[in-house]
Amino acid sequence: MSLPEIADLRAAYGRVEVLHGIDLRVDEGKIVAILGANGAGKTSFLRALCSAIPTTGHRRFDGIDLARRGAAAGLTDDVTASIVSGNARALQGETA
Repeated sequence: MSLPEIADLRAAYGRVEVLHGIDLRVDEGKIVAILGANGAGKTSFLRALCSAIPTTGHRRFDGIDLARRGAAAGLTDDVTASIVSGNARALQGETA
Protein backbone atom coordinates (compact mmCIF):
# COMPACT_ATOMS: atom_id res chain seq x y z
CA MET A 1 0.00 0.00 0.00
CA SER A 2 1.16 3.54 -0.75
CA LEU A 3 1.02 6.42 1.74
CA PRO A 4 0.50 8.77 -0.13
CA GLU A 5 0.02 8.20 -3.85
CA ILE A 6 -0.10 11.32 -6.01
CA ALA A 7 -0.44 11.64 -9.79
CA ASP A 8 -0.25 14.81 -11.89
CA LEU A 9 -0.87 17.12 -8.90
CA ARG A 10 -1.22 20.72 -10.02
CA ALA A 11 -2.12 23.78 -7.96
CA ALA A 12 -2.40 27.50 -8.48
CA TYR A 13 -2.82 30.71 -6.56
CA GLY A 14 -5.20 32.62 -8.77
CA ARG A 15 -3.91 32.35 -12.33
CA VAL A 16 -0.34 31.48 -11.31
CA GLU A 17 0.34 27.74 -11.39
CA VAL A 18 2.72 26.85 -8.54
CA LEU A 19 2.78 23.04 -8.75
CA HIS A 20 3.33 21.52 -12.17
CA GLY A 21 2.28 17.86 -12.40
CA ILE A 22 3.84 16.25 -9.33
CA ASP A 23 3.91 12.44 -9.20
CA LEU A 24 4.83 10.78 -5.91
CA ARG A 25 4.38 7.37 -4.37
CA VAL A 26 5.60 6.57 -0.87
CA ASP A 27 5.32 2.97 0.27
CA GLU A 28 4.29 2.14 3.81
CA GLY A 29 7.20 2.24 6.24
CA LYS A 30 9.33 4.55 4.10
CA ILE A 31 10.52 7.99 5.22
CA VAL A 32 10.46 10.92 2.83
CA ALA A 33 11.63 14.50 3.24
CA ILE A 34 10.46 17.42 1.17
CA LEU A 35 13.41 19.72 0.64
CA GLY A 36 13.81 22.92 -1.31
CA ALA A 37 14.79 26.54 -1.22
CA ASN A 38 12.48 29.28 0.03
CA GLY A 39 9.64 29.64 -2.45
CA ALA A 40 10.21 26.23 -4.03
CA GLY A 41 6.68 24.99 -3.23
CA LYS A 42 7.07 22.81 -0.13
CA THR A 43 4.19 24.40 1.77
CA SER A 44 2.08 24.70 -1.38
CA PHE A 45 2.59 20.97 -1.95
CA LEU A 46 1.30 20.10 1.54
CA ARG A 47 -1.61 22.53 1.18
CA ALA A 48 -2.50 20.97 -2.18
CA LEU A 49 -2.23 17.48 -0.73
CA CYS A 50 -4.81 18.40 1.91
CA SER A 51 -7.11 20.40 -0.42
CA ALA A 52 -6.34 23.67 1.35
CA ILE A 53 -5.80 25.22 -2.10
CA PRO A 54 -7.51 24.36 -5.41
CA THR A 55 -5.87 21.44 -7.20
CA THR A 56 -6.17 19.03 -10.07
CA GLY A 57 -4.73 15.55 -10.27
CA HIS A 58 -5.17 12.43 -8.18
CA ARG A 59 -4.38 12.23 -4.46
CA ARG A 60 -4.82 9.15 -2.31
CA PHE A 61 -3.62 8.44 1.21
CA ASP A 62 -3.87 4.93 2.63
CA GLY A 63 -6.47 4.16 -0.04
CA ILE A 64 -8.59 7.22 0.76
CA ASP A 65 -9.31 9.58 -2.13
CA LEU A 66 -8.35 13.00 -0.75
CA ALA A 67 -10.22 14.82 -3.51
CA ARG A 68 -13.46 13.46 -2.05
CA ARG A 69 -12.51 14.53 1.49
CA GLY A 70 -11.16 18.05 0.85
CA ALA A 71 -11.41 21.13 3.01
CA ALA A 72 -15.22 20.94 2.96
CA ALA A 73 -15.00 17.58 4.73
CA GLY A 74 -12.96 19.07 7.51
CA LEU A 75 -9.31 18.45 6.65
CA THR A 76 -7.34 20.60 9.07
CA ASP A 77 -3.76 21.34 10.01
CA ASP A 78 -4.02 18.31 12.33
CA VAL A 79 -4.70 16.13 9.30
CA THR A 80 -1.85 17.79 7.42
CA ALA A 81 0.44 16.85 10.29
CA SER A 82 -1.00 13.34 10.26
CA ILE A 83 -0.28 12.98 6.57
CA VAL A 84 3.26 14.20 7.07
CA SER A 85 3.79 11.83 10.01
CA GLY A 86 2.07 8.88 8.31
CA ASN A 87 -0.90 8.66 10.68
CA ALA A 88 -3.74 7.34 8.54
CA ARG A 89 -6.15 7.03 11.49
CA ALA A 90 -6.82 10.80 11.45
CA LEU A 91 -8.21 10.46 7.94
CA GLN A 92 -10.50 7.67 9.03
CA GLY A 93 -12.09 9.77 11.80
CA GLU A 94 -10.09 8.31 14.68
CA THR A 95 -7.81 10.19 17.02
CA ALA A 96 -4.09 9.52 17.03
